[in-house]
This record gives sequence, C-alpha cells and structure tokens, in this order.
Amino acid sequence: MATNNILVVGATGQQGGSVIKALLALPPQNPPIHILALTRNTQSSKAQALLSSAPKDTLELVQGDSTDPNPTFSSRPAGSITSLFVVTVPGGKTTEESQAIPLIDTAASHGVKHIVFSSVDRGGDDKSWTNPTNIPHFKSKHNIEIHLRDKAAKDDANFTWTILRPVAFLDNMNPGFFCSMFTAMWQRALAPTTKLQFISVRDIGIFAAKALTEPEKWKGKAFALAGDSLTLDEAKANFKSVTGKDLPQTFGFLGGALLWAVSDVGLMFEFFEKEGYGADIEARRKDVPDLQDFETWLKESSKWKDAELLHVTGNIIGPQTFQDRDKPDYYPAKIAVLATQAACIWTTFALFRYYVWQNKRRAQAGLSEATEDDFLSRDTWEDKTDRENKRFKYVY
Repeated sequence: MATNNILVVGATGQQGGSVIKALLALPPQNPPIHILALTRNTQSSKAQALLSSAPKDTLELVQGDSTDPNPTFSSRPAGSITSLFVVTVPGGKTTEESQAIPLIDTAASHGVKHIVFSSVDRGGDDKSWTNPTNIPHFKSKHNIEIHLRDKAAKDDANFTWTILRPVAFLDNMNPGFFCSMFTAMWQRALAPTTKLQFISVRDIGIFAAKALTEPEKWKGKAFALAGDSLTLDEAKANFKSVTGKDLPQTFGFLGGALLWAVSDVGLMFEFFEKEGYGADIEARRKDVPDLQDFETWLKESSKWKDAELLHVTGNIIGPQTFQDRDKPDYYPAKIAVLATQAACIWTTFALFRYYVWQNKRRAQAGLSEATEDDFLSRDTWEDKTDRENKRFKYVY
C-alpha cells in the first residue's frame, strides 16, 4: 500500500514533537501517513518515548543530522519521501542556514514534493519578506526563506513550500526560572502599553500538520502564527485568573543584565518595542477555531495545570496532619514536618555527593573537556539527558 511519508526534523524537540503529535491526531488519511522522525540519537530516552507513544507502524525513528542530509535520503528510493518539515535551532556550533539549506536542496533533488519551514515573524506577512531585522537568528531564518522561495521558483523545480512564522512561544511561560526571567525582561524592555504576540507550540504543530497533509491548499503561503496579543499587565491578570497566583518574575536587574549581556535577546526585545510582531490572529483563528490564547493554553497545554494539581494535593494532605486529637502541641504533625525537611536535606546532600563523584569520573576519563560553545549549544542537549551526555558537567 502506498504511504504518505513525512520527514520531520527535530522530532524530539518542541516544534518537531508538536508536529508529530498533530499528525498522529489527524483522522485516517488516504494514503495513510507514515512519519519519519529525524533525530541524532534514536536510542535516546526522548526518541524511544516518542516511538512508544505512536500507534504501531505509524512512526519510524531515523538517525541523522540535518547538516548532513545525504545519508538520510540516499538510503531511500527517490521520491519516496513526500513532505518535509524543517526547523532550525539558533545558538549552536552550526549556523541555521547550514541546518536548513543543504537539507532543502537534497530534499528537492530527491523528489520531495512539499517543504514546510518554521521561521519567525518579522512584522507581518508582507513585511517579513523584506525585513530581515538586525537580530542574528531572525536574519538567518529570513535567508532560509529566500533560498526556499527562490529555489522553488526556478523552472526545473518540482516542489512547493509553506512558510510558518511563529511569534513568541507561550511555552516560554511554563514553570521554571526562564518564565521568571522572561517576565522580568518583558517589564524591563517594553512599555506598559506595548502588546506582545504569542503562539502555543501545540498550534504550530497543528498548522504544520495541515500544510504537510494538504499541500495544494497551503502551497506558496507564508504567514505569521499568533493566538494572543497581550500587555504584561494583561498577561499577569490572565495568569492570576486561571492559577490564582501571581505571574512569576525575578528581579528586574537580572532581566536587564541578560538583555545587556546576550545581544540577540536585547535586540529581540528592542524589536518587540519598536516594531513588534504582525500576525493576523483573527485570520489564523478562522483556519484553526480552537487556536489557543494565553488563558486557554494555561488551562489545556501548560505545565502549570500539573503544578497546580500538586499544590492542591499538598493543600489537601497538609491539614490532615494537624488533627484535633493532637492539640495543643500537635506532635505528630511537627514530627512529619521535621521528617520531610530532614529528607530534603539528606536528598540535597546525596545529590551533591553524586554530582561531585560524576564530575571526577568524567574528568578522569577526559569526557568533560568541552569548549564553551559545546556547552552553550542547544544541539548538544536536545536529545540527551545529563546522564546520557557524558560531557555534561554538574555545577553546584
């Protein structure tokens, strides 16, 4: 039986994973979809979890590197891969252009019929074509867009394209220090009345799945993706109404320090204030009626719902340790509190000893000698945990 083979780059990353999830959620297709999930390490825990989550025979792990695409394609008959999803990662040892352009060229020569590229919006659908901006990773994505468009326009080209241009990710607001830092930078760099557009990674996956499986409808289109537009005060109000808590925010001077120290980030927030994203949210909502805004994302897709469940569970269990029969001293409750705190202290100490031991082992084996670029590269961490990456060095 003929199949619609779709190659997804960055399968274990945020965007690639969301594309695969959206493809698997589609109703039965004719011909049926077969997902080729490209990853640098098919044995990683993320890759294996991805494989086990998919129905039988719908997904195949493909080990490869987007910067060296020939092995990925040469192992398969020409024309057997129907569509390709491309996403690039800034900040690594390789440029975004080198991650995408050889892949696009090889895919075209191999007979791929449709290529979907996840880029970034730079001020609106029309403006983005002529506005590379001064932000390095925005420029790189602009260069890839131009290459993809111009290559397809050649007389001998036999493929079509769709360019998705996401805005800021709602998923940056998941629990963790980055959420606190992002909020601090937002307050530091943007005026109180400046709105910032957001999109959920879930919705990027949905749009990509549509473009990959309906190329005739989506070919030749390049458009921004956003599901909400908020000032910081509006975001704080929405967060409070859903979670009952204040939106996390670290010290303002830390946000300012990061804006100054990391030029890409500073330039990006400067763009947010002076130009801003230009997605047509209402148009996108016509394409995907359940497009997530901030409140919906918090309720349905964010990790805050899991954090809130743990908080509620703690609130239920905690008071049960203080029983009327134990008053006024409540010795059982006090013992329980001391025991849990002691367990935390012991766990912290045990982890510290483990990290010291692991660092010594890796240093003795010569495994921790890596350059700063190696440690900063997102490519280094995407498919590996700290235990899988033997060059990882613990900091304490």
